[in-house]
Amino acid sequence: MGNKAFGAGKNQGIKIGLEMGKKALENEKVKTAVTGGVAAVLGLIGGAIIKALSSK
Repeated sequence: MGNKAFGAGKNQGIKIGLEMGKKALENEKVKTAVTGGVAAVLGLIGGAIIKALSSK
């Protein structure tokens, strides 16, 4: 169960990160890999938080 929650949290985090990256690019009209990369990292952190909450 823990591994499933981790996988789901990680995938959700990546998905959220990519969405954030797209929105940042659209809003700022800054087409750099850095913006997307930062958003992806934030998404992974979010995924880790989701995983931590799921495992309790």
